[in-house]
Parts: sequence; structure tokens; C-alpha cells
Amino acid sequence: NGVLYASLSDDTFVSYDFIISVTMPAVEAVKASGSSSISMSGFDVEDLSVSLSGSSSATVDLESAKTVSLSISEASDIKLISDNEAESVSLTCTGASEAVLKNFSTESAEVYISDASEAWIKSSGSISGQVSGVSTLHYSASDISGLTVTETSYIKSF
Repeated sequence: NGVLYASLSDDTFVSYDFIISVTMPAVEAVKASGSSSISMSGFDVEDLSVSLSGSSSATVDLESAKTVSLSISEASDIKLISDNEAESVSLTCTGASEAVLKNFSTESAEVYISDASEAWIKSSGSISGQVSGVSTLHYSASDISGLTVTETSYIKSF
């Protein structure tokens, strides 16, 4: 069915890194939890979905993408390191997590950043959504009129 699952049983403890290397022609979605670490590169995708939780980390270098959906939670972090652009990015970043999209650009972004999280996003068009709960959004965009900032959160241009 084109799905790879890799995990350790709940009662397994290892004192060394558990490393899995996968080479594949395409990817549509990645989900990681429990202190996982992911590195992805070289993909040219229509749509990409990445979900990280439980102190997981991902570094992603995309050739191109039309839409990118990121869900980052529970002290996880993601870095999109390529200088390429997507039509749209949807970002949910919660629970003291971090999303760094300083170089990767989008035509439009919808962001929901909360619970002491921090994100960097660059848009050639607009950024909309909400920043709340002592969080910070660093942005580069021509239109942030659809962005709501609540409580003791901040937005800063970069």
C-alpha cells in the first residue's frame, strides 16, 4: 500500500541510536513521534504533509512543492532549508515547538502558533491565522492583515 511503519514496542529500551535509512522516489506524508529525528532531501512533490510530536525533529530540503502542511507539537522542531517556494503553507506549531522556514518561501501561509512556540515564515503574498499563548512569529510578507495576535504573543519582521 506504499506505507512504511517503523517503531519499537512500548516496552523496548535501547541505549543506542535506532537508525532507518529509506530511499524512495516520492513522499506525500511523514509522521514522527517520541524523540524521532528525520532528514529528507531531493523530493519534488505536489503536496507534502509533515506531523511531528513528542520532541521530534525534522530537516527538510525540498526541490519543489505545491502545498505544504506542517503540524509541529510537544517540543518538536522542523527546518525547511531549501530556497524554493510553494503555492501555500499551512503551519500549526504548538507546545513549545519551533518551525524555521526562513529560506523556504510561499505565496500564502496560514499559521496557528501557540503555547510558547516560535516560527519563522516568508511569504511573497499574505500570512493569515493566529499567534497566541506567549508565542512569536518572525515573518517576511507584504500582507499580514489576516493575522491575529493575542495574549502576550509577538510578531516580528525579519
